[in-house]
Amino acid sequence: MKLRNLLSLFSFAIAILPIVTISLLLLYQQNKSIERSMSEDFKQTMVNLERDADFNIELFANAFKVFTRDRRLILALENFLFTGIARKEMAEFSSQRRLLTSLYLMNRDLDVVEEYKGRISALEQSTLLSEIKDTQQQGKLSTDYFYIIPFENQDLIVKNKFFQHEIDSPYGLAVVTPLFLNILQDGSKQEPEGFLIAVVSVDALYQVIEKHLAPTEGVEIIGDKGRALMSSYNGNWHEEGSGYANVEQQITIGNDFIANPMSFKLVLHADKEARTESLKQSYETVVIGVLLTLLVTLIAVILLFRQVSAPFARLASSLKGFSIGNYEPVKEQNRFIEFEEVRLLLNQMGDTIRKQFSHLEENNDELERANQLKDKYLDDVKTLNASLEQRVAEQTSELRSALSREESNRNVLEGIVDVSIKLQRIGKRQDMFSLAVDSLHEIMAKVPVAFYLGASKYGQSDYYSVAMDASDNSYIRCSLSRFDYRKSSAVPRQLDGMSTSYQVFTMGARDDLFLGALVMKKQDVTSDAVAIIGLYAKQVSTTLDALQLKSELENVARTDELTNLPNRKAFNEDLNLVSHRHVRYPQSHIGMFVIDVNGLKNTNDKFGHDAGDNLICSVANMLSRICRQSDRVYRLGGDEFAILIAEGSDESCRGMMARLVRENERQVLSVNDKSGNSSRSVVSFSTGYASTESVVVADLFQVADAQMYRQKEAYYQTKLND
Repeated sequence: MKLRNLLSLFSFAIAILPIVTISLLLLYQQNKSIERSMSEDFKQTMVNLERDADFNIELFANAFKVFTRDRRLILALENFLFTGIARKEMAEFSSQRRLLTSLYLMNRDLDVVEEYKGRISALEQSTLLSEIKDTQQQGKLSTDYFYIIPFENQDLIVKNKFFQHEIDSPYGLAVVTPLFLNILQDGSKQEPEGFLIAVVSVDALYQVIEKHLAPTEGVEIIGDKGRALMSSYNGNWHEEGSGYANVEQQITIGNDFIANPMSFKLVLHADKEARTESLKQSYETVVIGVLLTLLVTLIAVILLFRQVSAPFARLASSLKGFSIGNYEPVKEQNRFIEFEEVRLLLNQMGDTIRKQFSHLEENNDELERANQLKDKYLDDVKTLNASLEQRVAEQTSELRSALSREESNRNVLEGIVDVSIKLQRIGKRQDMFSLAVDSLHEIMAKVPVAFYLGASKYGQSDYYSVAMDASDNSYIRCSLSRFDYRKSSAVPRQLDGMSTSYQVFTMGARDDLFLGALVMKKQDVTSDAVAIIGLYAKQVSTTLDALQLKSELENVARTDELTNLPNRKAFNEDLNLVSHRHVRYPQSHIGMFVIDVNGLKNTNDKFGHDAGDNLICSVANMLSRICRQSDRVYRLGGDEFAILIAEGSDESCRGMMARLVRENERQVLSVNDKSGNSSRSVVSFSTGYASTESVVVADLFQVADAQMYRQKEAYYQTKLND
């Protein structure tokens, strides 16, 4: 250590030691006061968090209990016609609940009947559904209580309008409540009609407690086994000296309606800086006073040091000149003898060093010339190596590119073969529609793909795309719609937009009618892939043509050719369907009417079969006109018709019978007999009906048919008497 530095340090220590001691005592007392205030603030914050969480949970539980007793939910389970009303009620309830993300209405077999903002496929594939089924089998869902089931599945979490931050926790709670026809007494059990499942995200709890936090603070919600269910994470929380304090509080989710209350540990990562801002102002005042005192003391010590250390400074300057190569003699004399002797010694050393440097410079010139020659040879060798490496890299790149193309083509072919097998198993046109586009998108390395389905007698045009921009979709659909109902050979193989060209793979039917097209951007399709995708398009075209042919055959088999009404085959299938539904939901009754046209044979014999056909069509039109949209009219054959009445109680059937009676013999047809004479024919028919409210479903047709024949006999008996 230098002598002048030692003297400086000694003087500085004597001057500031008392001041530093007093300052440290003041700062210590100030810190203690800040810590006490901060501890009280933490406790009050945790009390507020717990109260707010309990209030929101209690509010949600009470509202959810009232909602589950809505009769329209039970009606939706019993009759699909009420599912729209149930969904509207679910949407209105969900829009007012901060904690709720989605709702599922399920029947007693845990099949989804209706949902709001839910993901049915994610629920059916999740372990949550299995846990709910296990809970039901254990008899825990036969009382009038909620049952909470925790889960971990990001796909079931749907953010609602109250979410302001993206925490993205995969954890949530499923609140399962059974639905009963009647309100149960305490302790009683009953088989539920269905279930209502509310999905609550753990992130929603964060939205409730967030308002109690400073902008720089965060929380963690810890479940059982120490798992972190949610964390608004800040990387500074766990660092030593980061200015954060961790405060824990236990929170219980439960009230009088919850069968299995659940507890979570809430960890508050409190920002000490934000919560002690006001106290820091006084602390800063004390610190400023201490610093000003130290500054004045330091200035005094420096002035004293400059007077004492002047000789040392001149000696240090001389030595520094030597360190930077300045060996010139020092001419200024020192007042002290010791320092003057040192100056003379340094001047002698400088003369010796200057002579040695002169000799070294001559040797360095010779070495520099040798190094320049060596560098020239090294540059030539590097140039040669770089040229060789570039040629090797170019050839290697060409080989890799060729291998990559072969591998890509092989993968595309394998993918197309797999998709072709799946297309053979498709039973619905819409399933084929999405499978064709999504599969090609995956096979072709995620490039944009579009599928235009042309308009035809089977339906309107349709369009589906993956990764295409809105401008691309509009141009492609507009361009291809011009070829609806035309030959596929008229469709161009390429479409040229304003800034993009598109490759078109046309699909045609057996008669070359334009079915649709697969479209990709020209830049995404290599020359090797054109032929492969063309084969793929032909496979999709064949599958689509087959599905349309199958649909047409099925429709012909179920439709009466004369009246375009469903025929006996359709009647038998629909009757079987509603019979099974009635067995499952016996409260929903079915009504059946059997109608037989009076005098059809006489009309055919007297006026010809064209007049008879007109009579049949008139009755068919009349029946279709007076029926509700939920009812369905069938022609069973010849002069016989049938009607299936949805919600067909005895009262509903009597109303329909009254309408039929008003229409009977009300309509008159103008016909010509075989001699050409004009005549008028009254439209008359006989009717019989039955309802499952008074007849078992298996005997509906027999009872209605027998009643119709009794009315028909009375009609002809009246004609004979007249």
